[in-house]
Amino acid sequence: MRGNKTKLHIAKPATGKSRNLSSGAGKSSLLKVAHDKSAEILDLSGTVNQYGPPRSVMDALGSASPQDLRMPAWEAFALVRHAYSNDLQVPVDELSAFRGVADFVKAISQTLPHDSVSIPMPAPAGLLSAFPGRQLRGPLPGSLPNLELIHEAMAASDLVMITNPNHLVGTQIDPSGLMEVALANPDSLLVVDETHVDFLNDPSAQTLVGAPTDNVIALRSVSDLFGIPANPVAVAWCAERSTIARITGRNRSQLKEGELAAQNCRQIGAMDALATAAALEAHEWAARAKLFLTYDALWLSQLLSRAQGRVVEHDVGVHYRAILTKHVEFMSQIFRSHGIRVLELGGSSAEGPRGLRILAPNFEGQSLLEEAIDEVIDRISDAPPVGEAEDQDRMHTDAGS
Repeated sequence: MRGNKTKLHIAKPATGKSRNLSSGAGKSSLLKVAHDKSAEILDLSGTVNQYGPPRSVMDALGSASPQDLRMPAWEAFALVRHAYSNDLQVPVDELSAFRGVADFVKAISQTLPHDSVSIPMPAPAGLLSAFPGRQLRGPLPGSLPNLELIHEAMAASDLVMITNPNHLVGTQIDPSGLMEVALANPDSLLVVDETHVDFLNDPSAQTLVGAPTDNVIALRSVSDLFGIPANPVAVAWCAERSTIARITGRNRSQLKEGELAAQNCRQIGAMDALATAAALEAHEWAARAKLFLTYDALWLSQLLSRAQGRVVEHDVGVHYRAILTKHVEFMSQIFRSHGIRVLELGGSSAEGPRGLRILAPNFEGQSLLEEAIDEVIDRISDAPPVGEAEDQDRMHTDAGS
């Protein structure tokens, strides 16, 4: 089946300013030269904002004084917590800082019995590897995130962890629904990784931070939105201040200077804390970046709608898209032949629905991706047959139900 190859034209956001939001020169960081060949690689397999980091973050790091660099670990830890306290408008004692979400997940996996934890699908590989065999699948093959599955998980487990927006397909479950599920299961703890909630238009309306219940933990990080993945600092919020210490074995909410080293908090360094604090102050930059990301994501959605598959759109407000398709390997091979990397979903790791997750490229990479999609459309009839068990027509698509 051939699709329409008409060139995509989408009105660009009118800001009156340059679209380069950071360094002012050079190619997008998405375009990389491969070490083993001369071709450029367009890396669309991640979720880091291509327009970051903000100038304010680079200035904060570039202007760091010797005194700043000598900042002790407990002070860096405190700076992160206070910066997030101001940004999220919650008491600082309700926040604990970690060396990224992965550090938090690792601490839980080393503290809690794994059979007390459930991971509703679809879930990123990092969660599944931390708690092997603890995934909980929906009733249909490749079900998308939904409240019924989370309720089932909380009713059967002491701790349930999800990403919202979902890191694989981008769907956002309404926080009021999650609150209802948490309140209905007071003996279970719901941990929600909200790393990507800042990509939404109104993050304050889509977060569980400040929720009036003591069995919810919300995780936040500036790493993806502000384009600083090498600075994976995260905070965990919980209204019940002892909960985070209980499940991680690290009391990071009410530590004194002398106790901090024993809690492994020296992993958060001065540069990490300075970059985090500067990013949380870059409100105008974040608003402009999200305007461009919205345009890029709209362009990607329209492009993918030509290909054979189902683009996940309902309740999606992030800067990447998932296309659910029977032809994952076939499409990935074509993308690779064009020097494009994307993330394959499902498969042997059983991360969730079969398909591809693709980061929306900026204008520098759009023509290359469009050429690859055109080849997919031309050659889809050559794709090898796929078994009925992988038929994505059975996909459950109501992410909010």
